[in-house]
Parts: sequence; structure tokens; C-alpha cells
Amino acid sequence: MGSLWMGDLEVYMDEGFIENAFSTLGENVVRVKMIKNKYTGQAQGYCFVDFDNQETAERVLRKFNGKPVPMTNPVKRFKLNRAAYGQTYQTTEFSLFVGDLTPEVEDFSLHDFFAKRYNTCKAGKGTQSTSSMDISM
Repeated sequence: MGSLWMGDLEVYMDEGFIENAFSTLGENVVRVKMIKNKYTGQAQGYCFVDFDNQETAERVLRKFNGKPVPMTNPVKRFKLNRAAYGQTYQTTEFSLFVGDLTPEVEDFSLHDFFAKRYNTCKAGKGTQSTSSMDISM
């Protein structure tokens, strides 16, 4: 199973809403765990989304992070990250900065470009600056 953290949730975004949003995009969600305040029971604005396997979770992270969440008005964007609870990593990570890319270059295509050449590439992330992009390897 692969899990992602999803944050910046609105009050109306419950488990069903999250499942439907991913389903609309063609993704099968195994489970959504909303994090709630143990005293008030109110949602804390984030959840964990479980997918069939880690590869699916990684693809969803690369493909949808920063993209609009379906059925939101005003439009909200996916705020996703790897859920690393209970996991330990034995490798060192590096970042590669690439400048002068056009605004049309998306995180997903940036990752795919480098992942084809370097199997250690975990993510491609465009920064807010128009002069550089950040790649995590």
C-alpha cells in the first residue's frame, strides 16, 4: 500500500469528497483517514490517502500535486506529499536546479524527463521563480 499526505483541506472536504475527487481523475483510493482533533472531533485540515501500492501513490503525487481539485469552488489545488510515518530511509537525497525553463514545463513532465535517465529521481518540482526548477533525487 502507498500513502500520501493531503493538506490545506476545507471544512466540507470529508472522506467521501476526497475519494470522489480522485475517482473523477481516474484514481482508485483504498482509504482516506481524516485527522481530527481528539477533544473536539473537528477535522484538522489534512488527511492521509491510501492507494493500492507505492508506485500509484508516487504517480499521483507527481501528476496532481499543485493541480486543481475537482468539484471545488473557488478552486483549491492539491497539496500532496509523501506520507513517511513509520518509514526509514537509508539513502541520501540531492537537489538539482535547472534554469530557464518555460512556464509550460509541469512537475510531472519534469520528473518523467529525469526519471528516464536517472532511476533515483523521486520528484520534479517547479519553484515559484521563473528562472529555476528544483528536482529531488
